[in-house]
Amino acid sequence: MESLPATSVPEEVAGEQEIEPTAEQPLPEPTPFAGSSGWLGFVAYVNGNSDIYMMKDDGSALTRLTESPATDMNITFSPNGKEIAFISDRDGNFEIYLMNVDGSAKRNISNNPADDFIYSWSPDGERIAFISDRDDNYEVYTMRVDGTDILRLTNDANLSNSCATGWSPDGKKIAWTYFDGNDDEIVIMNSDGSEKMPLTNNDANDACPTWSPQGDKIAFESARDGKSEVYVMNVDGSGQTRLTESPISSITPSWSPDGHYIIFNSERDGANEIYFMGADGSNPVRLSNNDIPESWVRWHPASP
Repeated sequence: MESLPATSVPEEVAGEQEIEPTAEQPLPEPTPFAGSSGWLGFVAYVNGNSDIYMMKDDGSALTRLTESPATDMNITFSPNGKEIAFISDRDGNFEIYLMNVDGSAKRNISNNPADDFIYSWSPDGERIAFISDRDDNYEVYTMRVDGTDILRLTNDANLSNSCATGWSPDGKKIAWTYFDGNDDEIVIMNSDGSEKMPLTNNDANDACPTWSPQGDKIAFESARDGKSEVYVMNVDGSGQTRLTESPISSITPSWSPDGHYIIFNSERDGANEIYFMGADGSNPVRLSNNDIPESWVRWHPASP
């Protein structure tokens, strides 16, 4: 297996096993994605348990990074690509953990009896935005990556924990999801919690906002057409455009580091597998073929 920048993912993590892909469908040829190390991180569900894996962005070389009877999920890479943040209930409740990109040095950084989860890394790598019910309601917080200097940004009883917060590439804005009494909608605010502005307003769930690397677009999932599909909009909420068309839902979009592609999960071929497409929705390609449910896929960034 080729080396990742700064820290390598070993061919076999000690004491853990790789999942062998099935041979039913040929994998696509390797595709160069500018700004990517050539690897993807994601969550896979095996024997009723969720763990974190990585694989090359041509669908090969699956490698398991966590192995726990608890739930490990919802990953995000540090901007320099050296660490992974994820959530786990291995200590009895959902907490935010960090580990090295090879799966070593796992540690709990939130350490609170409440549930802490659904987060994103600030572009400078200094802070993590997350959602917690430590003050009874779900609210948006930020903290330093060592778990200190916790700041509460919202005071909204209707904030939703359904999907991730998203930090803008310039670090000035955070996107999140709130429940309007009927369904989930997407809001952006300044990174200090001020000047909240709703971007969506319809009778279906809109969630999982993720900023393009250029900062001019937000990809998200919406069920406005009867099932969840991937959409994109301008950062002021205009130009909302559907990108996917499948018989079953397409969810959890994430941009390639160069902004030219979007990766997502879909059950369109049976199992929940990983796909990528052009940022305009063109040429969707299936990357994984493992006959196991997968979710929350993210591109691993190249080291600066």
